[in-house]
Amino acid sequence: MYRAYFAWALIVLLVGFGHRSSAAETPPANPFARASFAITLPAGAKTAKQEGPDFDVYTVKWGQTGMLGIYEGCCPQTFLTGAAAEKSDITINDLSVRQTTLRDGEHTSKEFYFDFKPEPGTNAFPFVVHAWYSDLDEADAKTADEIFSTIRRKPARR
Repeated sequence: MYRAYFAWALIVLLVGFGHRSSAAETPPANPFARASFAITLPAGAKTAKQEGPDFDVYTVKWGQTGMLGIYEGCCPQTFLTGAAAEKSDITINDLSVRQTTLRDGEHTSKEFYFDFKPEPGTNAFPFVVHAWYSDLDEADAKTADEIFSTIRRKPARR
């Protein structure tokens, strides 16, 4: 049910607002190298990054069907809404996180909003890491949740 909406939203973010790199630019081997957050991925995971004007969108794929998205910026969108969406506030690696879960039979969709408030003494703007997956089976949802549980703040650049 939500797979088409998530796919459409991801396409809009990756293509519609995307920044095209010039041939002279060489992206880092790790697409998360310049991110303001750190993440640990399972062996064999494939990653991609699309840069927007003031945000970045990352895609992580694993196995045959596992896929998740991560938005880093100041103005994320909400996808999972309605009475069936379960919302909760949790803490992951000392970060405040708003979690929304929607179960549809044997599949799960989930969003995490990591609130990265600036550290005192820095000139940084507050931003959000919006991480999500859509319609994953139990095994892939477990892998995605494990990946999300590794998101943490990188030391502030001074």
